[in-house]
Amino acid sequence: MFTSTAVLLGVAFGGAPAIVSAVFLFFSRSARQARNLLTIGVGYAVVGGSVIVSLVLLLSTVGQHSYKRFSAILAYAISYVFGILLLAREEIKWRKSVGIR
Repeated sequence: MFTSTAVLLGVAFGGAPAIVSAVFLFFSRSARQARNLLTIGVGYAVVGGSVIVSLVLLLSTVGQHSYKRFSAILAYAISYVFGILLLAREEIKWRKSVGIR
């Protein structure tokens, strides 16, 4: 596997949990506005599960103990953080428009 392939896998697997989180937050807005604890608990499980599953898939795909693995994990972390920052920005804008703190 080439380093560029490992980086692309890291970006793809890092962006996937952010997308899953965004989809969940978008479709659960009305339930979260009503403070439905079951929906909020399912959200924690969905977000945590997507992060763990994507990281395990990335580590099983990339070789062990190499610079390719390091570059894939770095790309994963950068793309995940970037996605979550965009998600947080949109969530804050929605909360302000609805009137939730």
